[in-house]
Amino acid sequence: MQRPHARSRLKIKSDMDPLRLHTQPGQRPSLAKSKCKPKKSIILITVGSAAIALIIFFVCYTFLLSGRNRRVSLRYSVVIDGGSSGTRVHVFGYRIDSGNPVFDFIGDDGYASLKLSPGLSSYAGDPEGASVSVAELVEFAKGRVPKGKLKECEIRLMATAGMRLLDVSVQERILEVARRVLRSSGFKFRDELASVISGSDEGIYAWVVANHALGSLGGDPLQTTGIVELGGASTQFLRTITYGNVSYRIYSHSFLNLGQDAAHEKLWESLNSLAANSTEKGIVTDPCTPKGYILDKNSTVEGIVLPEESKFTDSLQAAGNFSKCRSAAFNILQEGKEKCHYKHCSIGSTFTPNLRGSFLATENFFHTSKFFGLREKDWLSAMISAGESFCGDDWSKLKVKHPTFKDESLLRYCFSSAYIVSMLHDSLGVALDDQRVEFASEAGEKGIPLDWALGAFILNTATAISDNSEKFFLSNVRKQKIMKPEIKEIKDTLRVQMLPVHHKSSTTYVFTTKSESKPTKPILLLVLGLFLSVAITLAFLFVLYMIVFSGWNLRSSFRYSVVIDAGSSGSRAHVFRYWFESGKPVFDFGEENYASLKLSPGLSSYADNPQGASVSVKELVEFAKGRVPKDVLKKSEIRLMATAGMRLLDVSVQEQILEVTRCVLRSSGFKFQDEWASVISGFDEGMYAWVVANYALGSLGGDPLHTTGIVELGGASAQVTFVSSETAPPGFSRTISYGGVSYKIYSHSFLHYGQVASESREYYNLLIRVSIRKRITASKDGIVTDPCTPKGYIYDNNSVQAAENFYHTSKFFGLDEKDWLSEMISAGKSFCGEEWSKLKEKYPTTKEKYLDGYCFSSAYIISLLHDSLGFALDDERIEFANKAGEKGIALDWALGAFILNTDTTISAYNGRSRKMLG
Repeated sequence: MQRPHARSRLKIKSDMDPLRLHTQPGQRPSLAKSKCKPKKSIILITVGSAAIALIIFFVCYTFLLSGRNRRVSLRYSVVIDGGSSGTRVHVFGYRIDSGNPVFDFIGDDGYASLKLSPGLSSYAGDPEGASVSVAELVEFAKGRVPKGKLKECEIRLMATAGMRLLDVSVQERILEVARRVLRSSGFKFRDELASVISGSDEGIYAWVVANHALGSLGGDPLQTTGIVELGGASTQFLRTITYGNVSYRIYSHSFLNLGQDAAHEKLWESLNSLAANSTEKGIVTDPCTPKGYILDKNSTVEGIVLPEESKFTDSLQAAGNFSKCRSAAFNILQEGKEKCHYKHCSIGSTFTPNLRGSFLATENFFHTSKFFGLREKDWLSAMISAGESFCGDDWSKLKVKHPTFKDESLLRYCFSSAYIVSMLHDSLGVALDDQRVEFASEAGEKGIPLDWALGAFILNTATAISDNSEKFFLSNVRKQKIMKPEIKEIKDTLRVQMLPVHHKSSTTYVFTTKSESKPTKPILLLVLGLFLSVAITLAFLFVLYMIVFSGWNLRSSFRYSVVIDAGSSGSRAHVFRYWFESGKPVFDFGEENYASLKLSPGLSSYADNPQGASVSVKELVEFAKGRVPKDVLKKSEIRLMATAGMRLLDVSVQEQILEVTRCVLRSSGFKFQDEWASVISGFDEGMYAWVVANYALGSLGGDPLHTTGIVELGGASAQVTFVSSETAPPGFSRTISYGGVSYKIYSHSFLHYGQVASESREYYNLLIRVSIRKRITASKDGIVTDPCTPKGYIYDNNSVQAAENFYHTSKFFGLDEKDWLSEMISAGKSFCGEEWSKLKEKYPTTKEKYLDGYCFSSAYIISLLHDSLGFALDDERIEFANKAGEKGIALDWALGAFILNTDTTISAYNGRSRKMLG
């Protein structure tokens, strides 16, 4: 940019001397030098060539980087929906076009979500417990948002009906725990962005996303579509809002406690009350539960556990009857009608105007209709016949017809069908053949999910952008920097003046038209110019490739792999990203190239219900899909490796659980083969842990004598793995290769010798009986003493001991890495000899189920390492650790499995061709 009042002109001389030929006798004509030197022509051609090269460069840059720029220009926003049955994170990517937000809820970059159960409201008795699921959802979101965009990406937590049912003080305690996680998440967050939203807001947001999907948002209010949403704890009916300069006057109300689950619970409470007050021989029937179902005191609705006083009694029997169930549902919906002070109250004493226009019935309306296989036409009338058939059928027959459904899920459909008809038809007056009301979970040509969280994102984003645009405009007007062009043509000169609003200064750019004088253009110079143009163009393209595209090309060569570690205490998905240099895989376990997520409980806990294992595996697969680009999904391997917890089960039970997981993995979109879901041996687990430890320390691929061994104390087993020169019996050693170097490894998993097994006190007690039987003595009064539990502790048969290890126990006692084994003895003596009440005061933040295990843990570690394996108490060769190497790589066997399997596969391919693992 030139300074104000500065002028520059490029003048071309028009009165050049013509070329003259001088001849002499006996000589050939020669080219005489003109006053216009050829150097100027060369300069002009060079400049022209450079200009052409710059144009080509600009075209290439614009074309090739357009996709990348679109990605970079994406903005992000995160909404966490704290629902009653679970908490779901929604990650949105959007861009701004002509000042308006553009949303894409279908594309891989535009939207992703993950749901974890249970809901936040289930932590009413333990608010701190809410931090775990929120932290896991935050990690999922961080995997979808580029690291450079994190600080400008807003994150919100909006809790709904489940939390609204709690006391305000309890709500606030849970929210404060969530806020603490969100403050340290790295996202843009303010405390007020985590709140319990009103039912009215929830309904409006659902209305917004529905009309956005249908293309009616921002248009004629009379052409919009209403929403009827049947949730778990409330039902919404959709105040004045503005979108796209159009105002909408919306009716919205949330009928709290009239959601499907809450209403069903209310029915059970009333029936139980009748049964409790009936005569000795009086039997109360439940018309909403199919005949043959045995009502027991532990019956629950999925996601809701009834309070103790609401459990079934022996006087209550199942007697499925749709008509009577429908009447019971109607009575619940009309409760309090006598208190109505308005002209029209369709439900209870709440004002409800007549429904007008078309409506979408979502959530449980949709789920129930799909369960019965109803068509969208006349679905409400068909619901009656479907409900009559289901409610009147025998429970044993229903279980045969629907073998994949859990009892508590299947049980709900009799009440659900009756409740839907009673709400829409009997209460709100929707005709049975009214085609204005459709059930749906998606809307529009693109099939956008009808989730209120999407509507919250749309409305909040549009409002924020509108506010920012207005502030920006006003700011620029104040600063007087809006330029307007004034164009004048003066003879051969085109003058363009950019005049500021105040007209006190101007910047003038002058461009000259082509001169009448034509410089000479010899053929040689023309060829030279073309050559220079091509050369400069190629040079620019090469520089562009080396500087601008090096990172992009590296990204395009990224490969991905997923390993699911099915451990005893939970299942963790590990997502790895790697690339090649000189034909060798390069691993980086930093945040950009590695992510993991753990869900509890472990697969072994589904021994009695193998089908239940599918839920957590599906959620882990969704997490992995959020980290792997869609276009390489089919090339990315996914493996499930189960460990000690599964090894404790019968082989037949193992196979049933594995088959369930295989079904999920086959349909995941990843590259998968059935044999990739298996229970690995203890040897393999130890070997993989050894691999990652030595990779982290830089010794993998080097001298076997300079490697480091691993002693791992897990929940159900203990592993010992190291390079041994001794001859071991079959099954105790194996030779593996990495980087052309062979390692003879001893590895053994001592099953049943983990610190705990199956996360239960049962195994803990077994260890005490077996390991220290001689030291347990009965006193004169027959009382057996437990030397591994601090004095004053009161035993609870239902308590759970979490898996600890060498590292966690050492860190708990605050031991130094030097002489930590000898210090463990004094720390253990002090802890075990202390009174339980004093220990609780000393460690107030440690849960009791963990705290009571440290006495046994310290003793067990000494007995294993010193008394059994023979390590000296002052042996500095052994260190406690959970990470290794300068980069602090996690000592997780799953990383070792990934490293070894990847290297082995690549070596096999390299032996035959240059084709790399995809």
